[in-house]
Amino acid sequence: MSDEKYRETIIEQAKKDQSAGKFQSESPGFRSLVKSYVSVVSPDRKNIITEGLTAIYKNKNPQPKTLNLIDYLLGNVKYCKEASDVSYAEFYDSNGEMVASYSNGKWISYGTKAENARESELWGIYNEAWNNAARTSQKNSYVAGTDTTIGLMDISV
Repeated sequence: MSDEKYRETIIEQAKKDQSAGKFQSESPGFRSLVKSYVSVVSPDRKNIITEGLTAIYKNKNPQPKTLNLIDYLLGNVKYCKEASDVSYAEFYDSNGEMVASYSNGKWISYGTKAENARESELWGIYNEAWNNAARTSQKNSYVAGTDTTIGLMDISV
C-alpha cells in the first residue's frame, strides 16, 4: 500500500474509532493498522534470531567469539551460555540496532529507530484525524441540541 493510501486508511480508521468511542489500542482495527504500517520498515527479526541462534549453538565456547566485519554486516549476536543452555542473548540488525533479546526464558522485541519513527508518524496522523472527528461530532451535537431546545421552546409558547 502506498503511503498516501495508508494515510487515507489511518484517517478513516480514526473517524470510525471516534464514532465508536474507541481510541488507539482500544480498537482492533487500529492495532492491525499499526502492525501493517510499521512492518514496511521492520527488519527480518525471525531470520536475525534464527541466524544468531545457529551461530550460538555452533560455537562450542561459553562466551561469544570476537565478531568479524562480515558478522557486523550481516547482523550479530551477543550471548552467554553454559554448556548447551543459552541464558542470555542479544540480536542485532545490520545497522547495529538491537532488535530482540532473550533472558530468563523470556523474549523481548525492540523497535528500531525507523520503526519507532514510522509508528510516531502514524500516531500523529491518527490523533489529528480522531480529534477533528471529535470536534465535528461535538459541533453537530451542539447544533442538534440547540435545534431541539428551540423546538421545545416554540412548542411550549
